[in-house]
Amino acid sequence: MISTRELARIANVSQSTVSRSLRDSPEISVETKTRIWNIAKQHGYITRENPSKTVMSGQRKAIGVLITFLPFLNDICMNQLLSTLYSSIEEENYYAIPLINYSGEEGVQKLRNFIRLGLVEGFIIINRTYDPAIDAYLNGVGMPVVYLIYYSRDAAEHTVIVDADNYMGGHIAAQHLISLGHRDFIVITSQWDEFKDRTRGFLSGLSDNGLSIPPENIFCEDCFYDVGYRLISENLHLFQKATAIYVQADIVAFGVVNALKDHGISVPDEVSVIGTDGLELGALCRPQLTSIASPFRDMANITIGKLMEVSNNPGKETITTRTILPPSLLVRESTAPPPRRTGGGEIG
Repeated sequence: MISTRELARIANVSQSTVSRSLRDSPEISVETKTRIWNIAKQHGYITRENPSKTVMSGQRKAIGVLITFLPFLNDICMNQLLSTLYSSIEEENYYAIPLINYSGEEGVQKLRNFIRLGLVEGFIIINRTYDPAIDAYLNGVGMPVVYLIYYSRDAAEHTVIVDADNYMGGHIAAQHLISLGHRDFIVITSQWDEFKDRTRGFLSGLSDNGLSIPPENIFCEDCFYDVGYRLISENLHLFQKATAIYVQADIVAFGVVNALKDHGISVPDEVSVIGTDGLELGALCRPQLTSIASPFRDMANITIGKLMEVSNNPGKETITTRTILPPSLLVRESTAPPPRRTGGGEIG
């Protein structure tokens, strides 16, 4: 079996050109599509449009996506990442098989029964807590494994991980707000490791510019819309001084923006709000949400590439075990220079 990555190398075109050609996109010339189809046929590529081949045929296998943290299923950010990942898996000529709630010894038994079916060539694990039983079992049976996002700091040394640089994300958020002229901030974070990294990065960005934030302006909460709304409604007194809010999850930022507006505080004219994730839904927010965007597409593509690398090199001697990708600043409409205030009274 050959992937679109290999087809692109053989045809001397980009992987996106291969994918669009195989989908018969009108954006690609007939000559190019014909050449790529012929190369694909020569190398045994099986497309989704060919119903005579199934996952059971042995010609095209699957990649298991192991999701062991159940709240991820209700996480808008995770749904966007999974959608991108499944698309990348299919572009590599694999099926994606989600596996939910596999953990501990019970999860090992479920995996043992599943692997016996001979359907999968490897696993992508998405989890916040390192599960040594699952990891030891998969490595013990020689199954290629790559962890994607939300990794635990106590993972084994051999673990191959792809994630975003959350520390850098916090630092970028600080630099953006400072560059606009803000000096007084509120931070809304959460308990997980990636949020701790974002907070450290933000505080570092402030420190680099001789700034700090009082502990009472840092809130550690769950990542839900109503949490953001409630926090603002209960802490309006903070806006006597604070002019910018760094929210470490876009879904929480949506609640923050709406609460501010409902309390008569204009975003961004009076208070700027910057989120984290770069969700597509942020474009539907009013104003559209500025955010620190996670590199979902790059993360998905590199994860698939790493899984193939592990599969072709069981010893893993030459494989980089940590691939941390930089996020980017997605400037929309919810951040602006702070207002000029006289008298220090509460706005709104």
